[in-house]
Amino acid sequence: MRELLAAVDDKTVAQIIGRNSNTNAVTWQNPDVMAAHATTQLCAHQSATLVDPDIVLAAAEGILNHALHLEKITFAHSAPCRSPAVNSVGPRTLARPGPGCNIRSPVRAVAQQIWLQGQIEPLMAFQSYLFDYNGVLVDDEAVHLAAFRDVLGPIGVSITDAEYQSKYLGFDDVGAFRAILEDHALPADASRVAALVEAKKPRYLERAKRELLTFPGAGALLNRLAESGATIGIVSGALRQEIELGLRVLGATSSVAFVVSAEDTTACKPDPEGYCIGLAKLRELVGTEPARRVLVVEDSLAGIEAARAAKIACLAVAHSYQADELYRAGPTQVVAKLGDIDDALLAALATRVLGNDAA
Repeated sequence: MRELLAAVDDKTVAQIIGRNSNTNAVTWQNPDVMAAHATTQLCAHQSATLVDPDIVLAAAEGILNHALHLEKITFAHSAPCRSPAVNSVGPRTLARPGPGCNIRSPVRAVAQQIWLQGQIEPLMAFQSYLFDYNGVLVDDEAVHLAAFRDVLGPIGVSITDAEYQSKYLGFDDVGAFRAILEDHALPADASRVAALVEAKKPRYLERAKRELLTFPGAGALLNRLAESGATIGIVSGALRQEIELGLRVLGATSSVAFVVSAEDTTACKPDPEGYCIGLAKLRELVGTEPARRVLVVEDSLAGIEAARAAKIACLAVAHSYQADELYRAGPTQVVAKLGDIDDALLAALATRVLGNDAA
């Protein structure tokens, strides 16, 4: 059993804990054990950290075929060792060898291979995330509105801040220009709309390079989720160039596996086409089962409706609408801001959404 437990190495455990923070860690009557806390990564405090055993057993039981049942596990930062054994440090307590320990066994190699192949599922976690872009990651609606006005002004069309917020927020450029033209009793044929979209593109990019604002913690959240092993996609009505610019500003380009942009769809939100394409891309990348465990992060009423139509759980951020307005659209949960999304919230939300399948 000790050698089997050795198969759950530091990296594997860190990945599991990083994905599945637990606010119910239990304090052990030991001065070298950290008090109850929200675990976000494997770390040390006075030489040891106590974590909920279910998190660690998610990996161990995958190897032992659910044959291992312990109550408490302490990962102690002990001195470098030369023995392949994992030492018992008390009743139902196991010590993790220190970072200098070189444990090698066939079981460990198999365990790492199982992890890499995705056969050990992390406990209570979404495995994929589909983020909207405008209003979720970047605060660029003012930039968009200014670019719309740059293009619409010369044809005698003006839109107020209130009109933009209530009528056109959530549209992609094609949908917004079509709706604006129709609302002003102007021809809205495809060629005219396409010409306006092309005229707006450089205006937006020029302004965004100077004025683009990002929401606090946006880049860090994308990077942290990607580092934990989650697959991240962007599904947005924005143009691809706009999204790519924003991801560079956020420092998160490499954390995003794919982008579904306005160029990839024939209908904008609230149509679910973009999210259906996102799900198809997830199935190609990670397989059917992980693709089922996905969470959408949205800010608009149209985006929430699109996620619901695609049958995907949706976490809404109240960046663009009041929380009560968002709740009426039917998301799974609403938070005030992107910075409120942490490991504890995601774990609780996964349990609520997936139920017994979260384990």
